[in-house]
Amino acid sequence: MKRAFLLLPFAMLLLTARCGHDHESDGVIYLGAASDEAYLVLTDAEPRVMVDDAMAPVLSSPTEGQALPAATVPTFSWTAGFVAVDPRRLPARRPGHAPRLPAAPAPWGESAALAHLPPITGALFLLTFKAAEGNAAPIVVLTTESGFTPTAEVWTKLKALGGAITLEMTGAYLRSNVIEEGPFRASSPRHFTITTAQ
Repeated sequence: MKRAFLLLPFAMLLLTARCGHDHESDGVIYLGAASDEAYLVLTDAEPRVMVDDAMAPVLSSPTEGQALPAATVPTFSWTAGFVAVDPRRLPARRPGHAPRLPAAPAPWGESAALAHLPPITGALFLLTFKAAEGNAAPIVVLTTESGFTPTAEVWTKLKALGGAITLEMTGAYLRSNVIEEGPFRASSPRHFTITTAQ
């Protein structure tokens, strides 16, 4: 028992070293099997992003320039060119599945909910919502699913970005958290507005 107690600080150190990412401050919404480790893999690959409209994720909703009513929470949905040849690579969206926000850090600074997720093998998508004007912080979603329905809280934050919003999507196929295809991005982001009914 005494030996186990003495080893506890060492075990906690290993857990902390496993992931130095600050889950509380990253502001990322995680969906499906997405994890902070996968987020780091994808963001670290930013310099290697390939602009390719044929291979990048393609939004089916909203359409370009569409006005979304503020009173109705929409579903953002897409397909991805890089998985089109093998639809089994694109996980089906689970209706009603709520986004998983970063959990509060454990006593040793590690997010227990995100620290032990298995490596991802499959399609991974990064959605970045930005206000067309101003310096509001973007809303970032990382998901392995093929759609995103904001919670009421997230929808409120999206509405707070202002009327005109841009949505940039990045997609990649990972095998055990290693990028095998991509990352791919369209040549231009999607533009839409959120309107309040008069």
